[in-house]
Amino acid sequence: MDELALGLPVVATAAGGVPDAVGGAGIVTPVDDAGALAAGHVALARDQERRRALAVAAASEAERFSIERAVAELEAIYETAMAGRAARASNRS
Repeated sequence: MDELALGLPVVATAAGGVPDAVGGAGIVTPVDDAGALAAGHVALARDQERRRALAVAAASEAERFSIERAVAELEAIYETAMAGRAARASNRS
């Protein structure tokens, strides 16, 4: 996540939710494959254009995890819950 937030391309393993978090901002390799992980780093080191493209994608992917977005989504959940509660209360009257 730190790399995404800094607009840096990512090389990571496909553990847990990592592939979803990385999105199109990096290279995801199989878990427990050190060779593939190293090859991903070498590939980025050798390809400046790919690094640039992934860096742009990283900045975009990081937006999905911004505090502003998280707060807005949480507020929407609370507003929906409160609207449902208010509707149930008015139906009882």
